[in-house]
Amino acid sequence: MADSIDEKQRGLAFGMHRAGDTAGAFLGVLIAALVVWLTERSSADLTRHTFQVLVLVSILPAILAVLVLAIGARETGIRSQSKVPVLSLKGMDTRFKLFMLVLVLFTLGNSSDAFIILLGQNRGLNVLQILLMLLTFNLIYSVLSGPLGALSDRIGRRRLIIAGWITYGLVYLGFALSHTGWQIWTLFGLYGILLRRHGRLGQGLHRRPGAS
Repeated sequence: MADSIDEKQRGLAFGMHRAGDTAGAFLGVLIAALVVWLTERSSADLTRHTFQVLVLVSILPAILAVLVLAIGARETGIRSQSKVPVLSLKGMDTRFKLFMLVLVLFTLGNSSDAFIILLGQNRGLNVLQILLMLLTFNLIYSVLSGPLGALSDRIGRRRLIIAGWITYGLVYLGFALSHTGWQIWTLFGLYGILLRRHGRLGQGLHRRPGAS
């Protein structure tokens, strides 16, 4: 993707890619929320019947996705041969190595979103409200992906990534201090903004020759 777009619009390109991907997640959660609303509404736990219905409903988009690949996808011929890049830090500059070090430390300190969902349930959110919370997250993520990606083209990836990491720490502090379900809901919406900031912008921070 990085090779197929002008460097000045790389953030926008990755942002639109994430917007499309997350829009699919939004529609999936929306369908799940409708199923839960029609079957159990305010139940605190997911029943076996509702779970079975969700699995059956999910089969349809899975089949459609396979059909799209089988019928609509076409392979593109290789325009030019290039050497296979050697995966070694030796050829990387100091900035990239420093970024990788920070990224490793951040990843080690990161936690699964499943813990946030469990925290929301612990603070009183039922199954439908949890799904609506996920809808809020995906909606914010999808809507802001393009604009924030374009913003990174204007002000630089580094600034946006650092701002995202700082916001991440503050949001997780908010999770730790939260007492109600609506607080978790609100913080999870903000979580969608900061994930957009640092989740993909690192791909455009530094580009090796031959990287995609």
